[in-house]
Amino acid sequence: MTITIRSQLLRYSDDLSGVALTAKVIAGNDPTILNGLGDAVTVGTLDVSTFDVAEALPQGSYLKVLYYSDTNELHYAGWVLISADSGTFDTLEPSEYASSIAASANNLESPQRGLDDVRPIEFDWTNIGTTFALGSSQRIFPGQASYSTLSGAITLVRSGRYSIAYNIADRAADATTIIPVEVTYKLIDDDGNYGFLTVNIGAVGGGTVSITTSTTIVEAD
Repeated sequence: MTITIRSQLLRYSDDLSGVALTAKVIAGNDPTILNGLGDAVTVGTLDVSTFDVAEALPQGSYLKVLYYSDTNELHYAGWVLISADSGTFDTLEPSEYASSIAASANNLESPQRGLDDVRPIEFDWTNIGTTFALGSSQRIFPGQASYSTLSGAITLVRSGRYSIAYNIADRAADATTIIPVEVTYKLIDDDGNYGFLTVNIGAVGGGTVSITTSTTIVEAD
């Protein structure tokens, strides 16, 4: 299984056409190179580059990709999120990376559900392409000492967006009567990444108002 990392090297044709490039992958600012001595880069049309990494890379992690010319001059740096043990992954521009990190630092606005609102809850997840096995994610009500298994199945809505199916056990501490309460979901994907989503339950807007939220990977086990 091979990981391919793809980037668009701006102005490569103007500045470095024909120059051999080597890509090195590191974790943040750690100088340790994760792909040996680096991998040779192939630059195609529209300055789109690709290189293959034979080594396993940590999934769910943002890794820094450094492109060096044959004179060991740094030409380009980007960030890449590895969400599987094989496949093609695109690097992010610095502004895109900064926006993603800012979002992942927060458990954003909590969705609200009325007492009789049985609609699913949707959330965004940065680990695109992953799945959520039934029985992996968890929930906890105020006053409880430990998490319990989330009953509602999590399914894909569209790329990067998922839905938690309604289940009374996930909305009511006694699994029977919904009272105004707060419940926190710990969402765990099949790559071992997790994030938190807090849901407020109460008589909001006649019991039918739904405010979706975005939650993102906060760290990997």
